[in-house]
Amino acid sequence: MIASVRRAVFMSDEHAAQVKEAIASNNFQTVLILGTSEKMVNQIAETLGIAPVGEIIRIEDVSSGGEIEIAKSIRIKQGKHVIPAPTFEVKKHFSGYFMQPWELLNILKPEISPPQSEKTVMRPTFSYLGKFNISDKAIADICAYKAKQNPEVAGVPRVSTSTLADKSIVIEADLVLFYPVKLDDAARAAAKRMKAAVEKYTSINVDNVVVNVKGIRLR
Repeated sequence: MIASVRRAVFMSDEHAAQVKEAIASNNFQTVLILGTSEKMVNQIAETLGIAPVGEIIRIEDVSSGGEIEIAKSIRIKQGKHVIPAPTFEVKKHFSGYFMQPWELLNILKPEISPPQSEKTVMRPTFSYLGKFNISDKAIADICAYKAKQNPEVAGVPRVSTSTLADKSIVIEADLVLFYPVKLDDAARAAAKRMKAAVEKYTSINVDNVVVNVKGIRLR
């Protein structure tokens, strides 16, 4: 947890330099800094060379008292954090982190309308006791199981994965299909099933799914 806090305030010169370069190279006109206090926000802005802060948006300005209390409870009891950003945007940069849209927390109070702007409930890795790993075989088993739910798929003899620099993965799967079959349609359907299942059950971003049709089998 201490390491996470140190990273959040850019105490590493190398990390700070990387973010400074990214801000400069993309020519951003505005930057949103998330912090737990004004002091923290100002410290980050100064470290990144983008001080002074032009506007402070407090949590009370965008969330109700009830939402704040729920978020506090979720954080203390489950180690999860509420981030004021859409799940899709967060997930693109945090492959393998378990997260869900904030709206799911309103299940116990259906009379509460969805918030105006989407928030994300995220469980960072430092909140776990120890570490967890998802093996390549587990991903392969998920892919094979989901692909074979397609009645046109006779078998999945091989599934392999490779990890990209952004921690997303590429899946390559060999399929054997039943005859008669439209190869393109069956391959695309299997790829779609595999991608959706892996992202749902592992929270790992799947960049691409490559399907090789290795054989045709009579029913």
